[in-house]
Amino acid sequence: WPETVSVGQLTYFAAACGLGVALLEASLAKTVRAIPRAIAMWMVAVTLNELLTNCFKFYCGILRPNFYAGCGFSDVELRCLNPHTDFLHKSFPSGHSSHAWASATMLTWRILASFQQERGGSALTAAAKALLAPLPCAVAGFIACSRVHDNWHHPADVVAGSALGAAIASGVHAFAWPRPEYPHHLLE
Repeated sequence: WPETVSVGQLTYFAAACGLGVALLEASLAKTVRAIPRAIAMWMVAVTLNELLTNCFKFYCGILRPNFYAGCGFSDVELRCLNPHTDFLHKSFPSGHSSHAWASATMLTWRILASFQQERGGSALTAAAKALLAPLPCAVAGFIACSRVHDNWHHPADVVAGSALGAAIASGVHAFAWPRPEYPHHLLE
């Protein structure tokens, strides 16, 4: 079946997000020594997400919406003619959605952190970052919606995968980069 976003394209998107996280962290820390840690934190988020997504997929075993077409269901024999249907039993949650959202959320958090750190910069830089911040999540949203459009997942699969990926990335980000303390006079 055709896919709007292939596994290879998803991998390129996730890798671009990981690279963005590393470069933004080097910029924020003002040293390239921050890059390995940033990549490691991105990899922790992506790996933890992949592990949990697959655990849910194997435990739930929900049929994909294209199950009968994929298994070669025979109306005459009332059975699937294709014996290789394991991948058709792993619809919940959507792996494409969770992977895209884990990567995009991590990058968005780092963009917002760089936006927050550089107060008083040029208006053009601020506008560029304000426009750039939601872009990774917009792409992740497109990837998630394409899974329903392509008939690979039910809407609930995509919502659960997206929420799982975003939650894992947010948790890893909060653990790795706690919010900076601001002087009290700036908060008032």
